[in-house]
Amino acid sequence: MDTHRITGALKEVAGGVEEGLGKATGDRESAARGAARRAEGGIERRFGETLDQVRSAVRDHPLLALAASGSVALLVGAALIGRRSADD
Repeated sequence: MDTHRITGALKEVAGGVEEGLGKATGDRESAARGAARRAEGGIERRFGETLDQVRSAVRDHPLLALAASGSVALLVGAALIGRRSADD
């Protein structure tokens, strides 16, 4: 399990608590800060889940992963060469 999943989930909980306390006390700044932390945690948790899925896919299908990374490298190389030609 990726550490981003764990830290993201913790940030979501902490942000939810901070947001709730801010709303309960009428502190809008604290509530907004908590909502932002909760959203940040959700993004980080989903990032960790995505990393886990990619790792699993690479482990289960290494040749497909190699072909995909080679294709991306070719596309990036072609884009960079095309860009350099346009600058000349």
